[in-house]
Amino acid sequence: MCSGRANSAVGSRAVSNPRRRALSLALSFLVTVAGACGHSGDEAGLAGLPEDWAQDLAARRSAWDEGERAIAGRAPLPEDVDHRSAQTPVRKQVGPDCYAFAMAAALEARCGLTEHLSVQQIIGLVGNRFVGAPDDVKKILHRPLAPEGDWPYGGSPTASLEAHAKWSVEEARWTALNPRRLMEALAEGPGQNVLVDLVWLPEYLGDRGVLDAPESMNWLEAARHFYPCAADRDPKTACGQHSVLLVGYRVQAKDVVFYFKNSWGASWGVGGYGSVSGRFLRYFGLSARTITAARCGD
Repeated sequence: MCSGRANSAVGSRAVSNPRRRALSLALSFLVTVAGACGHSGDEAGLAGLPEDWAQDLAARRSAWDEGERAIAGRAPLPEDVDHRSAQTPVRKQVGPDCYAFAMAAALEARCGLTEHLSVQQIIGLVGNRFVGAPDDVKKILHRPLAPEGDWPYGGSPTASLEAHAKWSVEEARWTALNPRRLMEALAEGPGQNVLVDLVWLPEYLGDRGVLDAPESMNWLEAARHFYPCAADRDPKTACGQHSVLLVGYRVQAKDVVFYFKNSWGASWGVGGYGSVSGRFLRYFGLSARTITAARCGD
């Protein structure tokens, strides 16, 4: 299990990490964050937070605001994009394997598959993960994956594994956790879904798999939930880390709601799918990535 939060390009060309750049400037943003959380003048709004929390909070707020400025004035996007019908059937994990299920689902969608790829093969490459570590995508790149039947979940590989391994992630890139950026990726088509790591908070989970945060939520209040829960533990039994696959969105009056494919079986949510608000991702998202190039069979 791991606690991976990064924001860099992975693939044929690496780029600088804006999250790390933001962290280096964290202290200079402390007063700004305090003011945005309803406090002004001094740093009273951050006084109750551990120093490392306060620094990371400032970095996360800075990165979000930078993303907001970067997308200003862009062309409008469709108000409703829904790729749920283009996905392989929802599966059910039994261990801390959220990341492997989400990555397999992303590649299946990218290649337009109707059958599953081997989740266990991905686990063999990256280990058991609630969410992805910064280098996990590199461990999968250019590694041919086989169908589920050649290495069943919880089972052993068959003799035909190598001969049938014909699908691979060739390039994956980190995507800014900003509703507009996520919408742009999803609007490209059914194969361009977004794997998202987030902090799962059961107290904000409503009926039918709807994950939202109160309209009154602010960065300071979110920090009191975010940091104690940003740990490796099962999100089904307590707050913790989780990976899901965004497969569409719907623009509402005050926010954007993103549809996601989960890995807790078809009886969870609505046929195994849930939804998460842009507001929740703003405060409790960890990272996002898309598969930008793939090998899809022979």
